Amino acid sequence: MNYDTKIKVAVIIYKNNKILLIKEKIKKFSDPKWNIIRGSYDKEGESIIETAIREAFEESKVSIKLTNCIGIFTQRSNNKLRIYYAFNAETADDPIVPEEETQKQNDEFISEVGWFSKEEILNISPEKMIDPIIYDILHASIEGKSYPLENFYDKKI
Repeated sequence: MNYDTKIKVAVIIYKNNKILLIKEKIKKFSDPKWNIIRGSYDKEGESIIETAIREAFEESKVSIKLTNCIGIFTQRSNNKLRIYYAFNAETADDPIVPEEETQKQNDEFISEVGWFSKEEILNISPEKMIDPIIYDILHASIEGKSYPLENFYDKKI
């Protein structure tokens, strides 16, 4: 079987021991769902780490410092394969909802951003999350799963 394969990044952003979530509307749901910072690795010349940093700024207007990798997660459905490189990050910034024009350009519909304690996140049901893989990535981060960033190599040829 040939999969429609996309490489994605997912970023769990921490500040003062709280985690940033965004509320986002996507076509397959009638109401917005909670999400983390995520996006596609699709800009020419950009490393996977640069993609994670860019996505954090695009979706919440925060500058981040990646601290470690949570893991690599795969999700398959029908003929689609999504490979997520998931990272933990820290910020000193306060997030804001991006301007409507910027969101339209990026095909995003973010209505809310906020900080949540680990306990609050553990009490959010999977149905309130935008995607089951996001629920899994969040829980892996909270459980402390991590790998050093030194394991990532980016060679441009």
